[in-house]
Amino acid sequence: MKDHVHNLKETFWDRAGDARAVLMEIDGRAVPMSPYADKDEGVIWFITAEGTDAQTAANGAGTVRLIYGDSGAKLYGTVEGSLTQADNSAKLDELWSPVAAAWFEDGREDDDVRLLWANMDPSASDAEALRSPQDQQDQTERPQRRPGPFCVQRLGGAVQLL
Repeated sequence: MKDHVHNLKETFWDRAGDARAVLMEIDGRAVPMSPYADKDEGVIWFITAEGTDAQTAANGAGTVRLIYGDSGAKLYGTVEGSLTQADNSAKLDELWSPVAAAWFEDGREDDDVRLLWANMDPSASDAEALRSPQDQQDQTERPQRRPGPFCVQRLGGAVQLL
């Protein structure tokens, strides 16, 4: 089981960097966010504004659930973790993009810009990954196919078919 969980954790971090959007669930409300996954640090960065639900959560209890459903990243599932506000201007400069700039009137210099980081553990018992049974095959061996049946796999527990 340990190897299986390790493989799913590696798969999560390998694919999380390709995800363009997630839903961040805060107190039962899902908010769309642009994630910036950092596999080496094991965190996911977010750019948000002062006063948003995400920024408020980062300054409070800070527990969030990220919901992935990204066909381009081939990542479907949920993972929970803690959310913290960061004071890291260099990291904000590194992550800044035209997508982030579109949300702020004064761009990177806007006083409301906030950087958050989520410490996620995809091997935790409450994390779930949606995978196709064909995901276990080598990509080079896999023929083009239509979307097939998926299963819900608790990373720390049993497999349940949908």
